[in-house]
Amino acid sequence: MTAKVYVLLTIMQDKITQAAENLSRYNGVVIVAVLEGIPNVVMILQASKRKRLAEKAIAAIVAVEKMTEDLQLLPVHHEYGSHVITERVCTRKINKKTTRQHAMRAI
Repeated sequence: MTAKVYVLLTIMQDKITQAAENLSRYNGVVIVAVLEGIPNVVMILQASKRKRLAEKAIAAIVAVEKMTEDLQLLPVHHEYGSHVITERVCTRKINKKTTRQHAMRAI
């Protein structure tokens, strides 16, 4: 099982590029993206175990602590992982109830 966490960061406006570059160097960081608006940076980390993930997340967060105004950690629920379940529902006629069931399954 792979543990994953999304970290939403609000970085000082003049430090966004520097923070994104610093974060992307850390082991376990899969994606760093600069966003429009607030929060302005998203980072995705993953590791084989939750304890290791926590260590990696803390190391990366500490590296940009002085540039960070706010942050939010969003751990991925271990039972669902990060894969979205999709089905081909557009190619056949189905009723509204079935459509809702497929949509809920994808969430």
